[in-house]
Amino acid sequence: MKALHVFVLLLGIFWSGCTVMQEAPSGTVKRFSDASEFREYLLGVSSYPADSGVRALVGGFTAAGYGAAELTPAPSPIPPLSSSHAQPAGKPVSADRYSVTNVQVAGVDEPDILKNDGEVLYFSGTHGRGWKGGTLLVGALPPENMSVLSRVPEGGELLLSGSTLLIFSGTRVSAYDVRMREKPQKLWEMVFPGRLVSAREYDARVYAVVEKRLSPYTPCSMLIATLNGKRVEVECTSLYYPEDTPSDSAYVLLEIEPESGRVLRKSGFTGAAGSSVVYMSGEAVYITYPYRKVEYGGYLTGLEAVLPPDLAEQVRRVREYRISREAKAAEYRRILEAYMSELSDEERAEVKQKLYSALHPEPREEVYTGIVKLGLRSFRVEASTTVEGTPLNQFSLDEYRGYLRVALTTGDDNVVKVLDSSSLKPAGEVRNLGKKGERIFGVRFAGDLGYVVTFRRTDPFYVIDLSEPESPAVAGELELPGYSSYLHPLGNGTVLGVGMEGGRVKLSLFDVSSPEEPVEVDRYLLPEGWSEVLRNHRAFLVDAEKQVFFLPAGRYGYLFSYSRGMLVPLGWVPVPGAVRAAYIGEYMYIFSNTEVVAIDERTWKVAGRLGLGAPGVWYWK
Repeated sequence: MKALHVFVLLLGIFWSGCTVMQEAPSGTVKRFSDASEFREYLLGVSSYPADSGVRALVGGFTAAGYGAAELTPAPSPIPPLSSSHAQPAGKPVSADRYSVTNVQVAGVDEPDILKNDGEVLYFSGTHGRGWKGGTLLVGALPPENMSVLSRVPEGGELLLSGSTLLIFSGTRVSAYDVRMREKPQKLWEMVFPGRLVSAREYDARVYAVVEKRLSPYTPCSMLIATLNGKRVEVECTSLYYPEDTPSDSAYVLLEIEPESGRVLRKSGFTGAAGSSVVYMSGEAVYITYPYRKVEYGGYLTGLEAVLPPDLAEQVRRVREYRISREAKAAEYRRILEAYMSELSDEERAEVKQKLYSALHPEPREEVYTGIVKLGLRSFRVEASTTVEGTPLNQFSLDEYRGYLRVALTTGDDNVVKVLDSSSLKPAGEVRNLGKKGERIFGVRFAGDLGYVVTFRRTDPFYVIDLSEPESPAVAGELELPGYSSYLHPLGNGTVLGVGMEGGRVKLSLFDVSSPEEPVEVDRYLLPEGWSEVLRNHRAFLVDAEKQVFFLPAGRYGYLFSYSRGMLVPLGWVPVPGAVRAAYIGEYMYIFSNTEVVAIDERTWKVAGRLGLGAPGVWYWK
């Protein structure tokens, strides 16, 4: 009987937790009305199998038991920048012009290990495990007399909001008042019990997205953070939930006052745990989460067909009950145990075989993505939807003139969807991007145009015309070896692609001034096998006024000019392990974990150096 109980239990959970879905999920969300509804929802969710649990369950039943392109040589070797110190030239140093972090949306800042206020550079080293180097405040002016003004022990990714420096390290945020640069004062510390998905700074407010796992025992007043040791809770009645998919996590958006750490507003929704993309415009925050649809075909119909009519009818009635899935599972167990106990051994074996045959076919799983829009003014869920496929990263989403554009890879296709940003209802789409088996490797939207790179063996570069949201179309296409995973519009109808070809970092300069006929006007293969820019756009720096850009790659950092419509190497920076760059006035500052070098952008010679100490030393001083 033990095997029978296990079999019936699993079958009951399967029937109670899996819904036959013949159409795409709607993505409709509702707000929890009270603690009772929240509790009932969590009890129902708990009987869903975990991710791909249905597939594992079905596979667990047995009849016997239950239980590359050719490498193009690089151009002539890139010379190092001159290490001789430049003499002051022309006008004096000015802080009127300084760089900010390379972000997706202008004015919406993103955390990074280097921040710049025009006088002081805030740098958190990446060496070792877990930010042991702390954060340095480096006085940048004059460049020949750079100095370390102070150090703080915490290290991580940084946001600078006015005179408040925020340091994100894992699930912890520390804030410092940096008006006294030589002696920063710690203001507050916030700790998240869940996962910090992403953060932004906009209009003197910090926005943090936190994922918290849910269980049947999660209270309505959920601990979402502690501020200086005091609890910060979110009420379940401020959360929304999708009606047609299981949820095991809460995604909570917090609006934080940088100076005090006070949480001003909270809102969020429940969804499935997993890879999540956060895109923020000046109007809203869009959060994605995995949304799986499993098609079982005629599973339940087939199962009911092998049971006696009266038992099948009982199962159908239970399925219609407005009770939790946990309660339904108990009913299924009771019905099936009573039926199986009346059968002979031979009859029981025959029924088991029929049930196994009905369960045995592999279900077809389609991956969807849920998208939820939280308005910054209302601070509530204003719209939600689901789309088939998965986004690559935050650049897969873009809001423009009342529409949200989304680039997705599905099981056998790549598509750009255009949604009405107020309702997230579909307006138009472009399908069939790339050949079968290719997936999106790079995407960027810029005004009425979108640029999409798909890849398997070659790199199709697509220019998408989005000027008519209801009827977007491929304007032009270009096929090249290798691929570009980061795309950066440089202005004047040009786009830079940073990717790989034949094991080398590849730079491609595209002329897209005629969208119907994109052209790769120049390319350069670096003598490096990797660059952080391939996965982190914040490592890239462009000085649009000087028409130059910096990128770290493997052993060194590299500077290129694009002023003449071609890629001209200015040299590799004599800073082994360079990771970031920033500019102030006429000087560019290149950081590694052990030193910072100032380069005069008028002569491209070294103007100053400052040692930052050996890895791990900062923390102990």
